[in-house]
Amino acid sequence: METFDIHWDKVTLYTHNGLLLLLACIGALLIYIMIRNVDYFYIYLFFLLFSIVLPAVYAYTFAPKKYIVSEKTLIITKVRGEHKINIQDIKEIRRINHATMKKTIRTMASGGYFGYYGSFKNKQLGDFKLYGASLKENMVLIIKNDGRKIVLTPKKPEIFISKLTN
Repeated sequence: METFDIHWDKVTLYTHNGLLLLLACIGALLIYIMIRNVDYFYIYLFFLLFSIVLPAVYAYTFAPKKYIVSEKTLIITKVRGEHKINIQDIKEIRRINHATMKKTIRTMASGGYFGYYGSFKNKQLGDFKLYGASLKENMVLIIKNDGRKIVLTPKKPEIFISKLTN
């Protein structure tokens, strides 16, 4: 069994950290207002909880953390659960480049906050799932026997592919 970390590119890091900083500033402002305006404390607390804290916790729990390759299974781990792919169900696995991901739209996904994960679509791949933290580097496309496509972003894609194909 071998573990592969997820590759985070600079754009994802800047997007993620910028959004975290913005949310922290808004949270600090709300806490300051809550302290100064005790009359509306619960309204601000409600806003703080449901607009900043819960979405951040939700995004974190579903974000991919690492990939584990065993003899028979590829496991995509998350804080909350995991996604397992039987290696026998993999029809094709190959590297893809940034051009393949151009004009990708999110159909039900996170687009940079704790990584990229969920359902995406573009002209070259059609509908696919992405569990990673980059749309530019270290991308690996997995096509399953049933035609479903999954894009992953391991730190060492060549070694990752060789472990899955051996």
